[in-house]
Amino acid sequence: MKKQGEEKEASNPTSADMAAIGHMSDSLVGDATSVTVTASTSSASPDLRPELAHAPIAQSDPTLPLTALERRIFDHVLGACNMFKLETQVRVAGGWVRDKLLGLSSMDIDFALDRLSGEEFASYLSRYLTSIGERASGIGVIKLNPDQSKHLATATMKVCDVSIDINNFRQEVYAANSRIPEVKLATAAEDAQRRDFTVNALFYNIHTGKVEDYVGGLDDLRRGLLRTPRNPHITFSDDPLRILRAARFAARFGLNVSADIRSAARVAAVQRDLAQKVSRERMGMEIQKMLQRYDTAIQAFTLMCEWGIRHIVFAVPHEKVQKAQTSEIGEMELQTLDGNDEGDNGALTSQCLRAMQLAHETIQSAPTSRYSTDSASMLLLSAFLNPYYGYRVELKKNKSNTLIWHLVREALKLPQRDATLASDLLTHAHQLIRASYLHEYTRNLTVDGATGMAAASSSSLSPSSPPVPSYTPLECLQLVCSRIMRQSASFTPVALDLVSILLHLTPNAAHQLRPGSVSVFDKSLQLPSHFTHNPAIQPTARFNAFRRWIEEESKLLDLPVWEMKPLASGTEVCKVLGVETKGAHVGVLINRMMEWQVLHLDDLIPLHSASSAPSASASTSPPSSAVPPPSASSASPPSPFPSPPASASAPHTLEQIKSACFQWLKAQTQSSQ
Repeated sequence: MKKQGEEKEASNPTSADMAAIGHMSDSLVGDATSVTVTASTSSASPDLRPELAHAPIAQSDPTLPLTALERRIFDHVLGACNMFKLETQVRVAGGWVRDKLLGLSSMDIDFALDRLSGEEFASYLSRYLTSIGERASGIGVIKLNPDQSKHLATATMKVCDVSIDINNFRQEVYAANSRIPEVKLATAAEDAQRRDFTVNALFYNIHTGKVEDYVGGLDDLRRGLLRTPRNPHITFSDDPLRILRAARFAARFGLNVSADIRSAARVAAVQRDLAQKVSRERMGMEIQKMLQRYDTAIQAFTLMCEWGIRHIVFAVPHEKVQKAQTSEIGEMELQTLDGNDEGDNGALTSQCLRAMQLAHETIQSAPTSRYSTDSASMLLLSAFLNPYYGYRVELKKNKSNTLIWHLVREALKLPQRDATLASDLLTHAHQLIRASYLHEYTRNLTVDGATGMAAASSSSLSPSSPPVPSYTPLECLQLVCSRIMRQSASFTPVALDLVSILLHLTPNAAHQLRPGSVSVFDKSLQLPSHFTHNPAIQPTARFNAFRRWIEEESKLLDLPVWEMKPLASGTEVCKVLGVETKGAHVGVLINRMMEWQVLHLDDLIPLHSASSAPSASASTSPPSSAVPPPSASSASPPSPFPSPPASASAPHTLEQIKSACFQWLKAQTQSSQ
């Protein structure tokens, strides 16, 4: 089945629009009936791109190499034609032909017919498969739906467990002031004219084994040119989403965009159609496809921004936007957003692209194993959206969320997970910048100065009301970082790289921790009021030192901390402490236990390593003095890690570690009584 982003959403330009656009010569298009298929006697284009020298497109009369599976599928289709004596020519259309010509693999097979409807042919094909003992899948039909730009029914089915689409060639004729075309059956040459770009308007005739080109797509593919079969203004008016597709295809295949496409993409009438007639879901699908090709995403976004449509794709609901509270983001200057009627904000666009370019360079320079498609896509998207940080959007029922969340979830209709992750990554990146000041403070402290930072609980606390422990500045830093990492989880390395990007983008003063900040996060750092940062230390240098501490000394990434589970259940902890097993205090106790674990990673990591790598010898480093001998009364609840093999010798057993944690919790509780 066609992906949503590939479907058409047609619109017809009004006479006023066309007058504004002006008449463009159709010399590039030519008469469809006069264009011939690939000539076998011509030589390959002298403009052939060097990287395509060994691809099928380099041949004067390209022969597409078929896989065994493709050959089998095509043989079944031909078998159905022969069995039922069907007077139709079956061709593969679009992306599959383009990719095979470039030497790429593809299973996106769309069949196009010149006489039968897709549903009729699918029925014949299903009967043929049954007759030869092959499993015939059910036939799905995507019905007519002009509102979703489906103007002709498409049949879908599986052949050899491969999903295929079957449709017939068509011509779409628009009446004045109508977005719903009159659809007529057409020839291959006529059908090629209505397609988005010449490189996507090529056909492979499975009867003759020949590539058919009615619009000059072969030469365009050879020389690396993205061009439309018709006047691009008409092509974009038929489906304005093609503007975004132009950016994506040009970036993905390294194509130069023709001057007439660049001009048409900037026309106000075409951009208005993009904003008003293309669904948010379809825009989001195109953006997602750009990001998934993370090695070329920056080129696609650059074209989108050059054409002045960033503010249309990433649409800001101005009437619902306000600056976030100081308690959330502290004191900071925010980027000016697009105005309601001002079109694209050049300064904002420049900031978005600059951040994304740095993200692109970060990914390209990183070890191959560091970034997956998912994490690379999220770094690129988060960096691009950084200028929107610090704003919130009002939602229904007196709720709100960050503007970044809104742009991903509502403007692009991407999954909730992506919206939350993009927003959180930027939040965590800004928090890590602030935390680097606490690291600077801990480095300046002498041993005698490492005093507690959190006041002990008042004596009026009952045993069921857990106390607030007293932590040293370094312990506080360890806990603050662990909370951020437990939220960022496996995307913690992405957040760390994002920090480096942000620090390269803005002036030094933008990230200074101001005295008396009322941000909730800044308060959690518990920096003394007399602390002032060293102005001689550049923010990037400060963060680099902080990052080295995270990666080399904190051990937070070694476990890693986001995979750490509580040593015991809340019920067990309450029983050991002799308090009620139900109530809000249970969650607080679990949090206290997790804090203890974060501060004793030296004892937990060997145990985790032994359990996760049973064939390896366990660490033999000396035990930490924080862990006392095992308690005789210590229970043995389910372990958060698999039990190590008998041959492994961890520095301390899980029971010993739990006993130490329970004693600490008891001491904290008793000190509050």
